Parts: sequence; C-alpha cells; structure tokens
Amino acid sequence: MQSAELSRLFHQTLDEIADLRLQDDGITHYNLTYRYGLGEKQRYLASLRFANSMISSLNSKPRILDIGCDIGLMAIMFNRIGLEVSAIDKRDPPSQGMNYGRVLKGILSNNNITFKKCNLLSDNIPFPDESFDFVYMGAVFEHLPFSHKKVMQEIKRVLRSGGYLIMDTPNIAFLVNRVRLLFGKSFMWPIDEFYNSNNFEGHFREFTLQEMRSILAYSGLKVIRAKTLNYSLCPVLKYGGLNWKKRVLITLAFFVSRAASPFLPRSRPCLWIVAQKID
Repeated sequence: MQSAELSRLFHQTLDEIADLRLQDDGITHYNLTYRYGLGEKQRYLASLRFANSMISSLNSKPRILDIGCDIGLMAIMFNRIGLEVSAIDKRDPPSQGMNYGRVLKGILSNNNITFKKCNLLSDNIPFPDESFDFVYMGAVFEHLPFSHKKVMQEIKRVLRSGGYLIMDTPNIAFLVNRVRLLFGKSFMWPIDEFYNSNNFEGHFREFTLQEMRSILAYSGLKVIRAKTLNYSLCPVLKYGGLNWKKRVLITLAFFVSRAASPFLPRSRPCLWIVAQKID
C-alpha cells in the first residue's frame, strides 16, 4: 500500500471502531476513542508504514503480535495490510463491564485476529519461541511499574531470528514537560489520581531516546530506526474533558512545541523505535 492508502485505512478503521463503541458504550466512549485515535495518528502510521514496507521481503505470510491491543485499532490495520495477527491484553474480553469486552471480542473475531489474555505484570507471553516476524508494542512501556527486563526477554523469545520489535512510548524530554518543570509543575499523572487509585494504570516511568536505546541494547536487540514524533492534531481534541482555559493553554503549548521541533527534535512528545533480533 502507498502512504495515502495507509492513511485512508487508518481513518476507515478508526471510524468503524468508534461507531461500534458508540453503539455499545455510548457517546462518551465514542468521543474518547475518536479523539485519542486522531491525536495519536502519526505514531500509528509510522508503525503501519514500517510493517507494510517489510512484508514483501518475507517469504511466507508474516505474523505479528500486538502487545496491549486495547480495542484493536492497530491489530485490525495490521490484518488488513496482509499480516497474520495475534493480540494480547490484560483485559479478558468476555468478562469486562460496560460492554467493553463484547466490543473488543467482536472486533477481533470479525477480523480473524487471535486474542489471548496476558497480564505482563505476572504472565509470560502465551506463545511458543520464535512465533512472530514482528512484535508491536504501542504506548505500553510507560505503564509497567517494574524493571522492563523480563518483558524484553519475553519479546525476544517470541521473535524469530531477524524479526522486528516496533514500539512507541512518550518522550520524557518533551518540551512541554521541560517547561512545566521549569515552573515547578509536575508532568506526571495527577497526584490525586495516583494517590486515590487502588490499581493505578497510568504512566509509572517515561524515557529519553537514549534510555530506550540502552534498554534495547541490554536486551540484545539492535536498534535500526529511532526517531521522535509529534502528535497529529491540536490537543483540544485529545483533552476534551478539561475546562476551556486548560484546553487553550495545552493547545498553545503544543503549537509552540511543534513550531520548535525542527530545531529541537529530541523534544518532540513521542519516541518511535524499531529494533531487530539478530542472533
């Protein structure tokens, strides 16, 4: 597929998932799904383009594992560009409340995607050694509350020799984060949400690009591509739940960050990396 076709595929798939969530979970979940998807478009497309560019170099139908698939946006798009897709998430689709499980189960099964429940905090990845040509892990790394060593060992185990890990995670050196610290403000999750949560699921640790390179090197994977990305749209779309003053301030901050990013590329908000298993 050409780049324009992949962009159309993204919008088509996001529309389908958002419409399903509207039918089953209501307008709030529709808005959250749509805002989040549009705001994160660049990181999704970067991973989709890379996988698409590598398909022709692989002999058989390539297999990919989507770690932390959530409602399946990337899993479905990987399927539609010709990959055989498996997906894992800590949520068990049949048992979740608010119809989330029914939506997820239907989306994945309708697109011939194999789903298995797996909590990276306690479980091994439920697939044999060297099962996949690609592993995709989008916006998961920052949610792990412990050393990433075990997870990286599991990823390397299920990758075939020559296979690729495609991943993205927030950039702790994001310009907006630096400015907030300069004024004595935290850029981490709101402290009241952290303190009052019995099962906190926010960001425990964010990384610089060099730190991610180091983690991958420690894990025995060779980084072949690494860059920073901007988010796609004005953050007003992403942060619709805030009052208008905070939305305006966040929007201005993101515009300034984007204007400065050609001169300060390491200060963009997202890290995107591809690493290869080379034995």
